[in-house]
Amino acid sequence: MTLGNRPSDESGARTDAGVPTQDDLAIVLSHYDLGVIQKMQALRRGTDVSPKFVIRAEKGDYLLKRRREGKDDLARVAYSHAVQLELLKQSFPTAEIVGTRRHNNSVVIHAGMVYEVLRWIPGQRYAGTVEQTRAAGRMLGRFHDALVAFRTMEPPPSLGGSYHGVARVETELEGLVSGRKRELADAAAALLELYRECAAGVESAGLGEWPVQVVHGDWHPGNLLFQGDEVVGVIDLDTVRPGTRALDLATGVLQFSITRNEGNPLTWPDHVDEERYLAFLDGYDGESERRISHAELGVLAWLMIEAMIAESVVPVATTGRFAAVEGGEFLDMVRRKAEWIREHASRLEGMLDQPPSS
Repeated sequence: MTLGNRPSDESGARTDAGVPTQDDLAIVLSHYDLGVIQKMQALRRGTDVSPKFVIRAEKGDYLLKRRREGKDDLARVAYSHAVQLELLKQSFPTAEIVGTRRHNNSVVIHAGMVYEVLRWIPGQRYAGTVEQTRAAGRMLGRFHDALVAFRTMEPPPSLGGSYHGVARVETELEGLVSGRKRELADAAAALLELYRECAAGVESAGLGEWPVQVVHGDWHPGNLLFQGDEVVGVIDLDTVRPGTRALDLATGVLQFSITRNEGNPLTWPDHVDEERYLAFLDGYDGESERRISHAELGVLAWLMIEAMIAESVVPVATTGRFAAVEGGEFLDMVRRKAEWIREHASRLEGMLDQPPSS
């Protein structure tokens, strides 16, 4: 399977990155041998800048996805597809890439936009149970073990870096601190201090000297599919890149233990769900051939704080808001959670070594 140059775009001109038209979709799908298309509907999952469509066709069910701008560089797509093919070779539960009919290309480029078709994986979303959380940790351990020796392709420069020690995060926070909105400036100042403190702590622990391998880069509940308590599919490999596995561990344990309410993020509790926190790490440690080290456990809290701040600050700096929440209020919620993690870092670090309570 190869990446095509421009199999469906004569001009190469990029269109506006809105929702693809019916004509766009028909042109893209004409390059695949799916049989008669019986039904197609938009999938309201993930970001709107990467439109997705569920297709029921004569030869099966599929997902048609348009890569978002910034993640559609062909070298980057080729790298993620090489990782995906390696995972499939090892019977890892991820989506099969469907090749084009004529040349078996892994993408179609139409009007300057990159499209891919994947086999549909049936499954349910994360329900927040402890056993599902443990299964998510196990699957991350399996993911890392499957790719520890991956050397099929050199990573392209367009992959970018992680959330740790990112200059842009500090720059955006500095801009908010010097802005006119007092509430936003106060929250940003606290987060800037926290981000620098945690980044320095991670570096002093020696993260830069730890082994590098392919990591997922975005291990959160929305990228896993479940049947009952088991993970049946890992989707969205757009963010795979070389890194130390501690980066994935911190993202995963944060995303699977963070406490939320159904309502406004301002009402979210400060603490993490410690039962799910432990279940995720216990699942990983029980699956991976390389157990989590004390050094890795020691930096998880700092990396969790860095990840939370990095994910929050760019949208707020760009729009003044995070989704429907005013930026200063949202960043203040992030500050509360980050400070709770910092204050309880020692206990979180030791949880995996403690015997279960009777």
